[in-house]
Amino acid sequence: MNIDALSKLTYGMYVVSTIENGKMNGYLGNTAMQISAEPNMVAIACSKNNYTAKMIESSQLFSISILNKKLSKETIKTFGYTSGKDADKFAEAKYTLGDTGCPILLNDTSAWVECKVVNTFDVGTHLVFVGEVVNCDIVDNKDLMTYQYYHDTFKAKSPKNAPTFRGNNNNNIQLNGDIIMETKKFQCDVCGYVYDPTVGDPDGGIAPGTPFQDIPEDWVCPICGVDKSNFSEA
Repeated sequence: MNIDALSKLTYGMYVVSTIENGKMNGYLGNTAMQISAEPNMVAIACSKNNYTAKMIESSQLFSISILNKKLSKETIKTFGYTSGKDADKFAEAKYTLGDTGCPILLNDTSAWVECKVVNTFDVGTHLVFVGEVVNCDIVDNKDLMTYQYYHDTFKAKSPKNAPTFRGNNNNNIQLNGDIIMETKKFQCDVCGYVYDPTVGDPDGGIAPGTPFQDIPEDWVCPICGVDKSNFSEA
């Protein structure tokens, strides 16, 4: 079996949100799909370790904000790598409340769907929530963010709570002209961003060709903002 075949499945990028007893929360995810047209139903997969999953189980409500290619690092950091147990993710966000009272993130969003849960399936590491569509709308016609584009743009690997998580890829051998050289990459333990010394982090002031150990100590992960001590060799 060639497990790499699974990486060829295509995904979008979404913020899935809910509300429970007046508390709003949401997470950045890549698994949402329409599964029925009559009635309109969609399904999401949510890690059992995700705080939002527990809230959806209780509230039986969720919304899906379908993200576009303007997706900001701030949205990624807030909804992808900040715990809703410790912070109000919607405090600085632009959002609206749906017909069910569920929050709908509008930042970097091109369309949204609001649902009531009609069924839940335990599929191992994740729960699949099937929701009947209550309302939905289009915000703009910007190009949508795909999971592949997200990885290529932000240089991030799948976090451990993602259905697509497969661990590290230790292929650090690159061809430089006629010389084969070993380049050590380092991965953020929090968000999965991979620092590649051949690329550097130009936006963060790190020139291409800079080894990880030569990065200034005040440099932080461009995705989630943690410092160098949270990186491990990939």
